Amino acid sequence: KREKKWKLTKANRKKAREEMESIVMNERIEKSFEGDRYTSTESECEKLLKALRHQSDLRYMTYFIDTAWPADYAAYIAKPMDWGKVNRTLQKRQYDKIGDVIEDLRLIFSNALKYNARGKGTDTVSGKAYDASVYMSKKLEVAIDKSMLAVSDRSERERIDHHIAEREIEAAERLEKERLRELWAKEGQQSGNDPSSSTVETIETIRIVNRRQPQRKEILDFEYFDEEDDGTHERSYIEAQRQQKTIYEKQTKARGQMHATARDAGAVVFDRAEKYAQILQIAIKMQKVARGKVPGKNNATNVDASTISNGEQSGSMVLSKLEKEDRAQIRLQPKIVKRKKKRKVAAISLE
Repeated sequence: KREKKWKLTKANRKKAREEMESIVMNERIEKSFEGDRYTSTESECEKLLKALRHQSDLRYMTYFIDTAWPADYAAYIAKPMDWGKVNRTLQKRQYDKIGDVIEDLRLIFSNALKYNARGKGTDTVSGKAYDASVYMSKKLEVAIDKSMLAVSDRSERERIDHHIAEREIEAAERLEKERLRELWAKEGQQSGNDPSSSTVETIETIRIVNRRQPQRKEILDFEYFDEEDDGTHERSYIEAQRQQKTIYEKQTKARGQMHATARDAGAVVFDRAEKYAQILQIAIKMQKVARGKVPGKNNATNVDASTISNGEQSGSMVLSKLEKEDRAQIRLQPKIVKRKKKRKVAAISLE
């Protein structure tokens, strides 16, 4: 025999959906730190996003992933939204409820239907975007129904487990009270005294219930992590000191080398300047001797004894060589450098 499937009527289905929406939409997201693994509620939101990015739906979702808005888009749409923006917001843990994620995803396609309604039924880009938004909005609602079933089932199971744990604790407390009463009655019968006047030592039981409190945004300027010191901070401090010491030694050595190089360069410059001054003095003396020369005498050139004793050549000896008749004249002719013309090379493009 075939088993008959239980089917809901439209009214019951609508009522069940409203009940699930009231549970799921207000379900707070258990947030993890940015970059860590998603929690169960964050994973459900990620499943909604992945349901719209199947390979078969790529041609439809190209209009809604990272949209370049037209110039007149703001005139029709108050709050632009696309898939990439929802994904980035979820990664930054900025959503507080699952309903916020669902509302933004629905807003993607409702904006597209509103803006591209003018191109409905045409073969233009607006017409294709309108058809794609109709198709993807239906697929989104199917994914939302599946997510609602999973989230509501898990949340209700957690609530039931919580109620069962509370009842078990209450039953244990009742049993403990009954045991104490029986013990008190037995002690009263054995002592023969008035049970009301006898004192009985009671044991108080404390009920501990682990309730999941909704996460609230704390107003902090920064995130504070209270980590235990396992010795790595001390090691890193010592390594930083060693590195600073090594850098200081290298800088000191480089500074000493720079000073030595500057000192050597200064000595060379000073030596050249001193030689240039000596040559200048010799040229001045030679000029003075040339002006005091007497014509008609063979031995007209006089050599200063002091200059000869110092190993310097007098100006008269140089002038006597310059005045020889058979001396070849020195001609200085500047060399003209001809610039070669650059040959133009034809550019060859390989396509």
